[in-house]
Parts: sequence; structure tokens; C-alpha cells
Amino acid sequence: MVKRFRFFLLLIFIGCKFQSQDLINTKFIIDKKFTAGDMYASKKLDQLFNVSGYSYFEPDYVGTSFESYYVKNIVIQDKSKNKSSYLLFFDNNDLLKDTLHIKKDQLYSLNVEFGNGRKGISVGSFNEVNSYFKINKNFELTSNLKLKPISINTEIIKCPLPVELLTEENIDLEDHFTFGINSQHIKPNKTLKKSENDFSIWKGSYHFSSKSRDGLKTSFDINIIQLNNVTVKYVNEGEPVEVYKNIKSEYVDKDKIKINFNPKYENMGIVFIEYADGDYYISGDPIYFINPGNEEMLLKKTD
Repeated sequence: MVKRFRFFLLLIFIGCKFQSQDLINTKFIIDKKFTAGDMYASKKLDQLFNVSGYSYFEPDYVGTSFESYYVKNIVIQDKSKNKSSYLLFFDNNDLLKDTLHIKKDQLYSLNVEFGNGRKGISVGSFNEVNSYFKINKNFELTSNLKLKPISINTEIIKCPLPVELLTEENIDLEDHFTFGINSQHIKPNKTLKKSENDFSIWKGSYHFSSKSRDGLKTSFDINIIQLNNVTVKYVNEGEPVEVYKNIKSEYVDKDKIKINFNPKYENMGIVFIEYADGDYYISGDPIYFINPGNEEMLLKKTD
């Protein structure tokens, strides 16, 4: 498993997170043919996202520049008028270096200072009532301007206000907003005392499978009996089946649990299950490295 994921890592850091990998590390100038209001068509973006005839829009907070790179926020609208948002990272020579999908209702903070002198991006949700930025994903921006997912528990020394909130109306907000990885309304030890009704949403069996870009199938079968009794069956095509029993899971917050099925693999041995609007999602480095660009994927609960 470790060898396979090291190979995935090499693919990720030299390629694009979309199917048009040949556009990464090339000069990328966005062509625009305005269609309605601020919406425009772009053959170049269609090529990047491997689509045809989509519409694009750049919000007011479209771009932010730093010493060695700049970022563009591109909103994509498909033919059914469904929208999604992506960040495009460029160096100062207009070379497209990397991309990142930002989910609906998620905000992002740029130039975040992590421990050990690293910088990057934090993604999460913002509670306007409490002025609290709840972070659920961290990415290191490497020296060659490639995004590398890092642990949610990584030390954050400085987190600027999310870009979308950098307006004149929010000048005072920069001085008093707070950030973290826990829901502000939940005390640190409260998640360890979940009621039986709360835990019932997790109890059961789950299945996930997907093919990597090299055509190899990977699957996870997860059976959650109790918080401290989880079984994980990991199947990676061409390699021996791995089964882990009596694993202890833990709450990240009230809607997300962490399963460390093999500590020897470090982050590659950890998956997360999140419950949202009646659906379950699986995430973590093992999922990300199957199909780079997909931070989380739908998880099927079988019983």
C-alpha cells in the first residue's frame, strides 16, 4: 500500500487535478467571450475542466496576489445552471501551477502560516454570529506552488480572514474573528459523551470503491459496531487484502469521525466519515490520492 501511494504522490505533484493534465506548468491566459452580464464562455477553461460549453464567472474577490504567486477564483456553471468554484494558482510568469475545488458554502483563507515555516490554505465554514472560522481542511503550498493536503490538526500560527470576507464592511472583523477545528458551541470533552441516539447515525456497514487514473480499483468496507469497535477491510487491486479489527474511532466534531486504521501509514492510514444532510462522505489522504482533486467522496451505507 505504501509503495502504491508513493507513486500516487508523484503523479499528484507533477500533474493537474483535472483530466487535462497537460495544461499544468504551461502559460495559461483565460480567453473570455461574455454571454450574459458577467458570465462568459472560455475555450481555455473548458479544456482545463474537460467540459464543453460551460459558463464562467469571477466574483468580486476573484484574485489575490502574493510575492511569488497569485490566485484566481473561477465559478463554473454547467448547462443545468449548477455552480461550483475552483481556485487556480499561477506563478508570476502566468504559468498555471495547481487547482483546488472549493465546495459550496465553504470559504478559504490564503497565506495561512502553519508550524515549521510552512504556508498554505485553510478551508472551512464561517459562523457570522460568533465570528468563528471552523477549519475542516488544510493544504500546504509547496515551494514549487503545488498543493499538498496536510493534517487538520496541523499547528496554525496565523490564519487571515477568509478571502470572501475581505471587504470594507468587515474591516473590524479582521481584528476579532477566531478560528479553529472544533464547533465553537461544543466543549472539547463533550464529543466523548455522545448519547445513544447520536451514535446511532454512525452504527452500520459502509462501502466505497473507485478506480484510480491508472485503472486500478481501490475499495473500503467499514463496519462500525461501537465507537471503539470498528473493522476496516481495504482492497487495493493487485495487492493482498488488508483487514483491521477492533479499531478505535474518535469524533472530530459532532458530524465527523476519524478512523485511524493503520498508524504505521501515518496520514495514509487515516480516513474520515462525515454525515451531512442524510448522506455519508469519506475523506482523507487515501481517498484523495486515488483521484487527486476529490477531497471527499460519497460513501454508501449498506445497513
